[in-house]
Amino acid sequence: MKAAIKLANENDALKMLATYAPIVRETPIYFEIEPPSKTEFEGRIQNYQQQMPWLVCKIICLCYSLSDSCRLPMVCRIIRVHQC
Repeated sequence: MKAAIKLANENDALKMLATYAPIVRETPIYFEIEPPSKTEFEGRIQNYQQQMPWLVCKIICLCYSLSDSCRLPMVCRIIRVHQC
């Protein structure tokens, strides 16, 4: 398994929202009732980056098939968003 960490940018907004939106909708742990729009989230990324780094981590896994020895690269859709 390999991880790539980088600064978040506006191009990451949809992937980040895919993780963030269900948490907002389905749990009481955030103060938001509805997830932000893509445009609003892009603005948040841009504004937060001016104050502190907002990092995203892309995890790449190798999956092995039991029927053959072929390795199939697969991007695990795990994006953890953390703001320090």
